[in-house]
Amino acid sequence: MYRRVLPLLLTAVLLLSGCTAGQKNMPQKTDEKEMTGQPSDMSGEGSMYMDTTENVIYLAGGCFWGMEQLMQSIPGVIDAESGYANGTCEADADYYETRGAEDEAWYQENVVFPFGYGLSYTTFDWKVTPGIKDGASMQDGDTLTFTVDVTNTGDMAGKDVVELYYTAPYTIGGIEKSHVVLGAFAKTEMIPAGETRSVTLTLNVSDMKSYDYSDANSNGHKGYELESGDYVIRIARNAHA
Repeated sequence: MYRRVLPLLLTAVLLLSGCTAGQKNMPQKTDEKEMTGQPSDMSGEGSMYMDTTENVIYLAGGCFWGMEQLMQSIPGVIDAESGYANGTCEADADYYETRGAEDEAWYQENVVFPFGYGLSYTTFDWKVTPGIKDGASMQDGDTLTFTVDVTNTGDMAGKDVVELYYTAPYTIGGIEKSHVVLGAFAKTEMIPAGETRSVTLTLNVSDMKSYDYSDANSNGHKGYELESGDYVIRIARNAHA
């Protein structure tokens, strides 16, 4: 036990020593001000100095609207602002603005391979039998089943991948979530030219729950929950189709 603890303690001491050395080697200017706004007297060797410089830290990745709220809750953080690495930090930036949903021509020109994209030496047609009627209600615990008949309309045998995506309801200022989520997918067997094969995709309604870490919708619950509203379920070849 002591052999395991000793290296950890030694590491901690080295880390602390490194931090202390970094503080001693920091250049200190005589015109810095204390917290009271008065100039600090740096003439004496024993003078104490408190660095009040504001440091800016850049974090990349993740759902940064949620990260902004989290960072703002940390003591010592003066301000947190979310934005994009190739743009500005706009307070009202949203998913649609940044992905070019309002400009389909821009999307087609700039996004070459959307999620789920694939190539084949042949072509396919789909016939979808939905597992739920349009406008029908769903309950937690339900399972949705979709049957897709895939017909090879080309001249060569090939396989195809059928993908199911869903979009959960979103309210500005509410639970943060992805706009499009892959819910299920299935790959066909080898389909000869001119023939049809069927695949079945299943989606548990509970899998469409969203995680609310801060009770953003003010219902008194923190954790996974199935928000009420309209859910859009699509059988598509990629996330943007």
